[in-house]
Amino acid sequence: MDSLKFEDAALYLRVKRMEVLASNIANADTPGYQAKDINFRAALEETQRQMLTVQSTNKTHLGNITSASIDPQIAYRPVSQNSLDRNTVDLDQERASFTENAIRTQFAMNQAVDEYVEMGRMLSNLV
Repeated sequence: MDSLKFEDAALYLRVKRMEVLASNIANADTPGYQAKDINFRAALEETQRQMLTVQSTNKTHLGNITSASIDPQIAYRPVSQNSLDRNTVDLDQERASFTENAIRTQFAMNQAVDEYVEMGRMLSNLV
């Protein structure tokens, strides 16, 4: 797998968080289900720390952080409402978090596409 840039890693983490939030929403009625989340900021800081400590043997090497090496810590979310079936999913909170994360993910994807389109224009001008 190719090495990831910081922006790619951030987008990967957003997608992973979306999966966790979607799982919470899907299990809103599952007795005993414990809501989970990814601390996006902490995961991104850890990924950045990993990227900064990578040593390359050649100036053309980019570092070897891949999506496989990014492992965000998934933690249980604090209980915001008590329920008789011990399910800790607050559906309103999950929907809001999912929507916010989806908007941020779309923004990051648009930025990446714009960057690649601009890079393509620059390369076509060179030819």
